[in-house]
Amino acid sequence: MATGYVISDLHMFARWSKPGEYLARMCAAASGANFFVLNGDIFDFRWSVLPGVRATIDAAVDWLADFASAHRDCTVYYILGNHDGFAGLVERVAKLSDETENFEWRPAYLRMGGVLFTHGDLFWAVGHNPFERHIRSSSRRMTPLLGWAYHLIHAIRGTRLVHAMWPARRCASQIVKSLDGAPKELARGITDVYYGHTHAAVSDFSYQGLTFHNTGSGIRGLRCNLCEVSIPDGCEVSQ
Repeated sequence: MATGYVISDLHMFARWSKPGEYLARMCAAASGANFFVLNGDIFDFRWSVLPGVRATIDAAVDWLADFASAHRDCTVYYILGNHDGFAGLVERVAKLSDETENFEWRPAYLRMGGVLFTHGDLFWAVGHNPFERHIRSSSRRMTPLLGWAYHLIHAIRGTRLVHAMWPARRCASQIVKSLDGAPKELARGITDVYYGHTHAAVSDFSYQGLTFHNTGSGIRGLRCNLCEVSIPDGCEVSQ
C-alpha cells in the first residue's frame, strides 16, 4: 500500500491563517509518506498581506519548491482552489512541475484508483463539470478595509456560524448529485472523496455508497485535520 496525506484550505498569507499550528505536522507526515496532496486554497491571493500579487506568487512557489525539495521521496500534488487558481500562479507552478521530479499540479482534481481529491468549489457551480476548472486570468485582491473587517469576523470566530451551514450530509448530497451529472468515464469507480472549501472538518462520512472526508481549515479558530490516506499499490493516477 502507498501511504499519503491530504490537507486543504490553509489560506497561507492571509492574516487569519495559522501556519505555526500545521506546518510542523505536515513536514513530519511528508517525511515518511509516499505522496502528499495539497487540496486547494493552500494559498490565499484574495486576502494576502504581502505587498502584491507578484510577491504572493513568488512566496507561494518558493514554499512549494521548498516543501517538495525537503521531502524528495514523497510526491507532492498541488490542486488549485478558488482562492489560488489563476493564470499568473499556474504558469509558475507548471514550470516548477517541469523542473521538480517529485512535484505535480492539477487544475481541478486528482484520482488515485477509487479515491478522488478535489477542492470542492466546483461541485457548487450549477451546470458545471466538477472535473474541469476554468483558470481565471487574474486574481482579485480585496481592499484593506474589507480585510480588517473579515479579520474581525475571524477573531470573534463568527465564521463558525457560516461553516455550520455546510454539514457533511448536505455536502455529500451535492457532491453525489454533481458526480451523477459528470462524464461517466471520470466519475465511475469512485469510493472516497476528499474535499475542502467549506472549512468544516469531516471524517469517514458515508453517504450513498461513498465515503467523504474534509480536512477542515488552517484558519484561526477552526479545526485543521491532516488526513492519512492508503492507496493500493499499482492504482492508476489520473487528472
